[in-house]
Amino acid sequence: MKQDNLLVILSDEHQSRALSCLGHFVQTPNLDRLAAQGTRFSNAYTPSPICVPARASFATGHYPHRTRCWDNALAYHGQHPSWGHALQQAGIAVESIGKLHYRDTNDDNGFDVEHSPMNIVGGKGMVWGSIRDEALRRSPKTRMLGEYIGAGTSTYTDYDQAMTARAVRWLGERGAKPEGPFCLYVGLVAPHFPLVVPQEFLDLYEGGVVPEPKPVPEGGNHPWVDKQNDLMNSEANFKDADERRTALAAYYALITWMDHNVGQLLDALDAAGLAETTTVIYSSDHGDNAGARCLWGKSNMYWESVEIPMIARGRRFAAGATCSTPVNLIDISAEIVDHFGLELLNSDMGPSP
Repeated sequence: MKQDNLLVILSDEHQSRALSCLGHFVQTPNLDRLAAQGTRFSNAYTPSPICVPARASFATGHYPHRTRCWDNALAYHGQHPSWGHALQQAGIAVESIGKLHYRDTNDDNGFDVEHSPMNIVGGKGMVWGSIRDEALRRSPKTRMLGEYIGAGTSTYTDYDQAMTARAVRWLGERGAKPEGPFCLYVGLVAPHFPLVVPQEFLDLYEGGVVPEPKPVPEGGNHPWVDKQNDLMNSEANFKDADERRTALAAYYALITWMDHNVGQLLDALDAAGLAETTTVIYSSDHGDNAGARCLWGKSNMYWESVEIPMIARGRRFAAGATCSTPVNLIDISAEIVDHFGLELLNSDMGPSP
């Protein structure tokens, strides 16, 4: 039987239970469609609730204590073989479109082509946000959730729109000229802050649709949790209660915006005649606290931050099924190479600490 293609879609900060097929108030019709046609993994987790370490683990199939990528200042740069390198070695076409969050596009990251990749700023990342040296920590110059919160567009929504359009064209071109099996990775930024989203999506969640998140536990949050939250995304930074309500609505609206883009990718597979021969895997690098316990963003071990959605559709996955086996992004790395009958390449990472 001819080998199937593979489309991997990775979003950023999608809370695991924010799927309408789970009875959540958020509207995700396209991810619901994917789940109905494939298998949803109900116990999926990130290797690290921080963007860059999670993506380094996703690339290599190894945990942060092996990659040594601990925070947003230490990014993947091809220092260990990725699943992309394994596919390249076997002659499988492998390209990326959109957000990678690696060090630099000039590094050998394991892709034949990287289309408009988003990587860490200046190849250095967030040194100032590191928890490893208190003397170097400082507050960001601007509010992390966005100086403006509400309806509109941001550089991130513009980027996702452009990357989705590029991926739709790529799939159309590939369907018109099939050249053997391929692996296409598409990285979307939403629902990552800034909490700015097109009006039509925000309209879905204003007016009391979004319930109040769980409160701070009795006795308060752990002092280090509060310290990190105050540095990055403190609730004290909201201008008033109305802006906070808008922030909650905008986060879920960004999930629906992201779902809208996923829908365009699924429709593109159908239009190109690739849907039956392309396995689709969807997940996110980590979750988001989204106001729970008065916390925003990620970077802690609460379930809102560490649980991720994970859905796979294809010949190897039963339709409408739910798998409760615990999995994480590293399992996707293994699944990508196994899909093509390969294994992750060996890497000399030194002794495990």
